[in-house]
Amino acid sequence: MFRKANKNEINDIVQIYDDINDYLESNINYTHWKKGVYPIREDAEAAFEKNELFVFENGGEILGTVVLNSSEPPQYANVNFDNRFKGNEILVIHTLVVSPKSLRKGVGEAILQSSEAYALTNNCKTIRLDTYYKNEPAISLYTKMFYNFVGMVDLELGFEGLFKCFEKNI
Repeated sequence: MFRKANKNEINDIVQIYDDINDYLESNINYTHWKKGVYPIREDAEAAFEKNELFVFENGGEILGTVVLNSSEPPQYANVNFDNRFKGNEILVIHTLVVSPKSLRKGVGEAILQSSEAYALTNNCKTIRLDTYYKNEPAISLYTKMFYNFVGMVDLELGFEGLFKCFEKNI
């Protein structure tokens, strides 16, 4: 089930953030995320306060989480997104995280499908997202789900590396 997060789930979401960062550190860090830097409790709390934090759960267990809003990084202005859409017609996917124990079980795909349904319900016309240019699993998932690669951007996060941007009109 995909739904907005409850305040009492923040600790569980932060645990998933920490678990994925631990997993990435001991394997290949495709995301370029860092434990204690991103994503962290403050990110979950800020998204919750704005009513933008969602969870994907099964049987009461949170398997993944995502932040959904219309907030685009300013650097998106330099990307070849479909310029027909503005403001609330755009849904931006941020911080899509799958628990390490749920990797390669279709949870990421389910979160994207649920995000698309949410976008349609909220009269959005397009979905945008970005991922670190070396994040092969995410790039493969977005391509499989018919998101179109629209360009590269430097999000100016203080480390070397570009982000691949994707868009899907719905």
